[in-house]
Amino acid sequence: MFFKTQKINSKNWIVLTAMAVLIGCSLKTASAQQIRINDVSSSEASATQRFTISVDSNADKQTNALKGEAISLVVSTNDGTALAGADYQSTQQTITIAEGVASTDFDIVLIDDALSEGNETYTVNLSLPSAVRQKGLITIVDGVGVGTIIDNDGAPAPAATPVPGVSVWGLGFLVFLTIIAAAGGFGYRRPF
Repeated sequence: MFFKTQKINSKNWIVLTAMAVLIGCSLKTASAQQIRINDVSSSEASATQRFTISVDSNADKQTNALKGEAISLVVSTNDGTALAGADYQSTQQTITIAEGVASTDFDIVLIDDALSEGNETYTVNLSLPSAVRQKGLITIVDGVGVGTIIDNDGAPAPAATPVPGVSVWGLGFLVFLTIIAAAGGFGYRRPF
């Protein structure tokens, strides 16, 4: 803090004006706690994928206004190429990290199917309840975890390749004519 004096009239009244310079301060802290989530990759045959939410453990940041309080985060999944209900079980839940805990894990349940569909992804998103967000005491620095489901069913079967110049109709007609010819023809006689 520094002070500035100022004359306001001829009787030499002096007003003392205090000016405080606060740079990046939030109550007693130098900055907000930082939260992040990891990315996970595993086989479709795995029962679950385990994500980890980490809290920055910098000692300077632990003496903040959240001391003695747990941190609550909203976790929700979103489809990518993987679809909820077909490839994984979607979720929207609140996860609480107790005071002094550096990280917590949670699982997303995978659905193993017999389809050859290639590797697929979905995302897990972190958000803060509005009351916490308004205080500005927590910052989510990486709030999107990517779940990659590695397909375990082999390469997809190749698609049927059409023969150039032969349509399904034409092939069926050719088979019909062959059967008729083998049976003795159409029974048409040319008059002489």
